[in-house]
Amino acid sequence: MNNTYNTKIYGQTYSYCWDDVCSIPSVEREYIEFSQSKIEFDLEILECPENYLNQAINESNIKICYEPKCDKGCNGGKCIKNNVCKCTSTFFKGKYCNEYYKLERIRGMDIAIRVVLLILIIISVMLIVLLLIYRKRPEIKGGGVKFLIIILVGTIFNYSYSYFITYERTLIKCYAIYTFKYIGFSLVFGSILIKSKRIYRIFKGSVKIDLRIKDINIIAFLGLLVLYKIIIIVIWAFNQSVTLQTNNVIDLTILSYTSYIAYLIRDVEKNFKEDLAATVYIYFIFEILSFIVNENLNGISILVQDLISSLSSIIYTTSVIINLFIKRFDILYIHYKINKKT
Repeated sequence: MNNTYNTKIYGQTYSYCWDDVCSIPSVEREYIEFSQSKIEFDLEILECPENYLNQAINESNIKICYEPKCDKGCNGGKCIKNNVCKCTSTFFKGKYCNEYYKLERIRGMDIAIRVVLLILIIISVMLIVLLLIYRKRPEIKGGGVKFLIIILVGTIFNYSYSYFITYERTLIKCYAIYTFKYIGFSLVFGSILIKSKRIYRIFKGSVKIDLRIKDINIIAFLGLLVLYKIIIIVIWAFNQSVTLQTNNVIDLTILSYTSYIAYLIRDVEKNFKEDLAATVYIYFIFEILSFIVNENLNGISILVQDLISSLSSIIYTTSVIINLFIKRFDILYIHYKINKKT
């Protein structure tokens, strides 16, 4: 072999063995050179295919043509060497593109959202106090004080959900985020569903009488809905293979059904109902938007997901505040001014 730098023989070069197989046992004796003890033959080295690599491996200076293989896969990345992945086309890093980058949050944006949310939470608390103060006024009493207080408590949970998603994730915060979101949805939209259903039964039912839903039934329904949400979160906490898709389907079903009821009572006089239809439709649209972004669009930055989820929650929860409470207290203020003049 004339060029020992660029070539290398693998296997046994003595006796009659190749790899781990020998045709005859090794024989030791004095070597006596004989004529024609060397041979020559032509060897053609083919070009390395384009989809293969032509480089040295295993700390050798001998180039080898081979197809790279990554035992654990590359999670969407490209296998560029044996068990080495290129992750530029993914949102991951590491040898196998299975490690997350540390999220760098936009601090100014997070602080701005938190300030807005703290103001909105204070407004919800103030509205609860005002409801208790003016609970005997017809403008307030007609909407069902218990209903309204439960909805306001739900808005605080919704705002808390938006508040917590502006922070870096930890396991505890992750559970807290879903807990606030699910309980807030149950209290706000569960109450709106019952309220819409009650109006439908009064004005659209076959019997035109006031079919009041007992308070105990309201509490029982909302309690069961909240309990169901908590059970889902507990199961998910202990078994990460369980997804939250079932809960999302149930939420979308409740949203769709409530939207349908709101459509049926759209022509009921405003004296007997709040602007529930607009509230329900806004809630429905932004909840669907948040669901699509978080569950069905892979590759979207978590910062974008958080921003859309936070703003969606702020918008549909604030629409509840405006349509069910601000307008109600505005009517109360107008009546107060009229009575003061007379």
